[in-house]
Amino acid sequence: MLLIGIANQADVARPGPYCLPVKKELRSQALSFSLPALDGSTLTFSTADGRPTIVAFFATWCRPCSEEMPALLDVARRYESQGVRTVLVNDEEPPAPIRAFSKKFGIDLPIAMDANGTTFKLFGLRGIPSTLFFNANGVLTCYVTDSLAPKQLDNEASAAAGGWMP
Repeated sequence: MLLIGIANQADVARPGPYCLPVKKELRSQALSFSLPALDGSTLTFSTADGRPTIVAFFATWCRPCSEEMPALLDVARRYESQGVRTVLVNDEEPPAPIRAFSKKFGIDLPIAMDANGTTFKLFGLRGIPSTLFFNANGVLTCYVTDSLAPKQLDNEASAAAGGWMP
């Protein structure tokens, strides 16, 4: 399903047809949450940051998460220079398997731990992997509750970086 909206610029990427329709309550849901990080710090996200953000929910036991991870890491590295922040959020697992997963894939992104699934539920997500794309204004431009192919990840990062507004 395609998100309906008008871009301010003709050349700005638009969310792809695999994006789920963003419910009205999610469109107004600010990018505002804090979670403990795997490294012991706290990751805080806010619309005040003014940065496009990719939030990718994963689990270490999830085969599609493992299959998608190399492409997600590639997109994160390529769009970092455009100010796009990418954070991984583990859904309800203890630190040990998350550390092993991180080492296996050479993850150098922040990893938050959603120990009780609170943030996962806040956005009404139902499956792993799930990926949320927010533009610099904190507007949810796309969310997907399935794995994404490299071209799809690239398109959604571009839409978020380009400031596409639904």
